[in-house]
Amino acid sequence: WLRGETRMLEYKANRAFRKCLHVMLTAFLCLVALLLLGWACLLKDPHLLPLRPIETPLILLLCLVLAILARGLRHARLRVCLPVLLLLVVAFTLYQEADFQHVRATVLTTPTSLHMQINGRMIVGFTDFDEAAQLAENGVAGLFLSARNVQGRSFDELKNWIEQLQRVRLQNGLPPLHIASDQEGGVVSRLSPLLPRQPPLSHLLGLHNSKQAAFRYGLEKGRKMAELGVDVNFSPVVDLKPDGPSSPLDFHTRISTRAISSAPAQVIELASAYVDGLRQGGVTATLKHFPGLARVSEDTHHFAARLRTPVKELLKSDWLPFLQLGRDGLTWVMLSHVILQDVDPDRPVSTSRKVVDELLRNDLGFEGRLVTDDMTMGATYYRGFCLSIIEAYETSIDYILISYDPDKYFDAVACLSIYMQKQRSIR
Repeated sequence: WLRGETRMLEYKANRAFRKCLHVMLTAFLCLVALLLLGWACLLKDPHLLPLRPIETPLILLLCLVLAILARGLRHARLRVCLPVLLLLVVAFTLYQEADFQHVRATVLTTPTSLHMQINGRMIVGFTDFDEAAQLAENGVAGLFLSARNVQGRSFDELKNWIEQLQRVRLQNGLPPLHIASDQEGGVVSRLSPLLPRQPPLSHLLGLHNSKQAAFRYGLEKGRKMAELGVDVNFSPVVDLKPDGPSSPLDFHTRISTRAISSAPAQVIELASAYVDGLRQGGVTATLKHFPGLARVSEDTHHFAARLRTPVKELLKSDWLPFLQLGRDGLTWVMLSHVILQDVDPDRPVSTSRKVVDELLRNDLGFEGRLVTDDMTMGATYYRGFCLSIIEAYETSIDYILISYDPDKYFDAVACLSIYMQKQRSIR
């Protein structure tokens, strides 16, 4: 009797254990399917760029694996519901991939006159050199060189490629192509080690001849960049250095490690000499990131950010370097994605007519070139990429930058094409 009871208890325990495992497996499969659906909705998201080459086949493979595992489910409804969910994931993934490839092919290989008009205000990053050459032929205003473009290539190889692009532009009757990069020095040195790595400009503070040193620093950098074929440097950082440490959620901006000083006079002294050095070396400087990030704790690479300091106070401190160095019209100014609360509480600076056209152009008298920060950053991308691109295009900003995720250039052109066609039909 005892043996029978023991066996019965063991059987019940094993059955309960197997049932528990089955429930856990079912819950796990459902959770993974929901995660895959979320991933499919975020297909081509800039934050998932490292997975871009494999994301579609990987999602489809995982759906197949889940479908095979789902055959062992005992619950009849789940045996039906899970495959239906997986079919939804597959359909949505294939649709998004097909739509992207169609838009890409249309914009890249069969550009219309409207596309060419839009391209004249685009500075674009790239991963494929042949594709970049096609973009140059299609009339984009500029190409952005990043670290991924210089890896594995020699100085002469990249220089010859840029020269070839400029020859093609000349043959096609297009204006010279801007070649831009971020070569600040320190942690942001996109062209190093192809170009000599330099310390941050702030390291020259305190030297007896710091102004002369800043000029030589800029001149050396400018000559090497110009020799390579780069004509615009997205530098210097003239945001004031924040008083406190960086926010724990500041993953990429890190202004405290990139800014020159918290004193406007020191920033102006070093930055002006550096800008003069760059210019004499053959490269145009870019002041960034207006309206200044010193008082902003959020990282606009990922989050919306708001600058609540009144304009009157900013004019006396944070904006002095921009006002002093940017009014000559020879230096570019980069616009950040911060919301300037006192002027336009609804839009980032890079998309705001009130800030760009009224404040910068009219009130402050900026006549030089204005360029947005990368529009694939979270502060503009997640408020609506099409909306942000269209609003930026509707301002007097000269160039719209799409650098980190070059694929978004195709979406931007498609959005603007549809918008401009609608505007023409209304008129």
